[in-house]
Amino acid sequence: MRKDVAQHKRATTRYGEVCMSTLKISLLGPPEVSHRDHKLTFPDSKGLALLAYLATEGGVHERQKLTRLLWPESDMAHGRTTLRIALLHLRRALEEDASPEGESHLLITHDTLALDLASGIDLDLHALEAAWKLMRVLPAPEAVKGEVRRTLIARLQSAAVLYRGGFLQDFTLRNAIDFDNWVGMQQVYWYQRIEQVFDWLSHLQSAEGALDQAIDTVERWRAFDPLNEDISLRLMQLQIANGNRIAALKTYETYVEDLMTELSAKPSQKLIDLAEVLRSASIPRGSLKGIGKHISTSRPLLDIPFVGRGAEFSRLMILYEQACNGQPQVVLLEGEAGIGKTHLAAVFLDLAKAHGANVLEGRSFKTTQRLPYQLLLDSLHTRLKEEHELRQLMGDSWLAELTRLLPELRYRYPDLPPPTINGAFASSRLFEALARLSRALASQTPLLIFADNMQWTDSATLDVFQYLARYWTEQGTPAMLLLSRRTETREMEPEMSEWLANLRSSISLTRLELGPLSSMDVLQIARSLTEGDEAQPSRQGVYAGFQPSPQHVWVPGNSLGPRRFGEWLFAETNGQPLYLRELLQELLEQGILLPRLIEGSGWVFEPQTSILDDTSSDIMLPRVVREMILRRLTRLSPLARELLAAGAVLEHDFTFEELCQVAQLAPQDGLTALDEALQSLLLHESCQRRKGRGGVTYHFAGDKTREVVYATAGDARRRVFHGRALKIREYVDVARRGTGLPELAI
Repeated sequence: MRKDVAQHKRATTRYGEVCMSTLKISLLGPPEVSHRDHKLTFPDSKGLALLAYLATEGGVHERQKLTRLLWPESDMAHGRTTLRIALLHLRRALEEDASPEGESHLLITHDTLALDLASGIDLDLHALEAAWKLMRVLPAPEAVKGEVRRTLIARLQSAAVLYRGGFLQDFTLRNAIDFDNWVGMQQVYWYQRIEQVFDWLSHLQSAEGALDQAIDTVERWRAFDPLNEDISLRLMQLQIANGNRIAALKTYETYVEDLMTELSAKPSQKLIDLAEVLRSASIPRGSLKGIGKHISTSRPLLDIPFVGRGAEFSRLMILYEQACNGQPQVVLLEGEAGIGKTHLAAVFLDLAKAHGANVLEGRSFKTTQRLPYQLLLDSLHTRLKEEHELRQLMGDSWLAELTRLLPELRYRYPDLPPPTINGAFASSRLFEALARLSRALASQTPLLIFADNMQWTDSATLDVFQYLARYWTEQGTPAMLLLSRRTETREMEPEMSEWLANLRSSISLTRLELGPLSSMDVLQIARSLTEGDEAQPSRQGVYAGFQPSPQHVWVPGNSLGPRRFGEWLFAETNGQPLYLRELLQELLEQGILLPRLIEGSGWVFEPQTSILDDTSSDIMLPRVVREMILRRLTRLSPLARELLAAGAVLEHDFTFEELCQVAQLAPQDGLTALDEALQSLLLHESCQRRKGRGGVTYHFAGDKTREVVYATAGDARRRVFHGRALKIREYVDVARRGTGLPELAI
């Protein structure tokens, strides 16, 4: 039997070396020890304590020290005897023997004991320590990118899974105070390690866009430390970024309940303010921008969740935290009109306000002449009215310089000295006054300036921002400048490109480009609308008299399920947020999306199956979206519009030669028109070439863009262009039959 055991314990590698069978020791949580995949039990808890101590501390230990640690009540002779008995039980549990063929995890001499950690021992502490050391050589989570980030996430996840609770959780010894004190110190040490692992892992996962995984990580972290407010705050931020306001409120309520139960305490004012923002944020500010003058009484019903921007939102929060720590930041949100830049900024600003940020908001407007400092005036007017005594922020000489922008300050302080007269020097004094004002505001709470529609901002305001960026960096001002810019051309204007390059040389600049929502994001919106939530419903206008129903009245023959509805929405809108929101509103007002007030769920919307058969362009292409496309078309030259009309007749995947033939444009005129259409982003090059067709093909930015171009072309032009397109198709068909190629439909 002993020979069989010894042979079983040995494992010969391909190099002929003898390896030990694995001894697995798990000390993070209730202690567990397994040997050759069999869980071990110990007749005496002090034998397990001895093994845990040797594994954790490593190295060689004198028997006398171990005796005092584990059997302090015994004299030295009895203590050594008890240690020998415990050691005998431990060796039996590990199935070690004294034969020459046997291998031992324990290193035993007359006066010392040790655990051979190189003898095939799998210790969870080692894995956690290795993961923690891997983080320590890196600067910060946000600096880790690409494949390195994904590899680090995998390593940290493996370490996080090992943490089942505190070090030797629920394990104690009688009459061993020194051992209990040692366990207490180890618990603090290892929790600090796992806390940093959870922190890094959640940041890395959110930066990777894996918000669900990040939420799971922080929820697991919170389970080990439910009274830590920072963890609950992190969890709420991630849930908000994931578009789940209800889950964030539940996290807050759970934390409040735990805090009151355990400590009879209340959360911080910052967390209370955040909860209030969530309760009142059924439709975040800015989410309905650009809708137009017509506002239906039913509009409050459509509470479209904030989805699809989790990675960008998390990135904003990380950059804001850096700014709060004296590393000023500039962030530029970019994307086409209606893509959700203002919505993302509004949600972020509300959260920053709840955290106590000093927020200034301004917006540029398109005017025939760009008004100097218009954006700054918009933000400063409102903010400075809230300051009861500006002289506590700045001296009179600098307040006098601000009167150039804000003449009303002289009504508040008529004794201010006159501003600088010298024209060239006056601008420098004004910029310095604005910089000092920003530093004074940031000294109260971190400063956050949001400048919307930067594509229309005047050069004077750009110069001020350039000055502030350099000033903040030199002073270490806790400030962040958040910009949004609409992109309607393929290439950035040279002036803006040069300004950003200069800005990057003086401050940390991050550019976040927003694209359409994914099909899964649209499905989440569809489920939110059709399944509801537990939020308090809004009953206004014609819906004020609605009484809640106890349950859904779902008629399968008349209503679409959430998945089918989501697929239809994505097919119609391609995930464009403005179009999606306007289409839902149009469906609601046309009675195709039926509202129902469900008790405990709020407003629920039932899309009718007739939506699949309805081909009305007035419903499928809302007025706001149509007008937005028309405005972009009117900026084009007649040649470019003619080329686009030809493309609308050809529908999709058409070549340059086909466009010129249908529009009857000379090659040079066609090239000029094509460049203009591509620059406007209304037309794109196709990623794949059509089979059997040489050269690059082109397609419209969206089906709805093509529909608007087709409708505006006029009936006569469409008939002429269709005749030319038919001739091209007949020519291609003849050519294909001659070469044996399949028919090509244009």
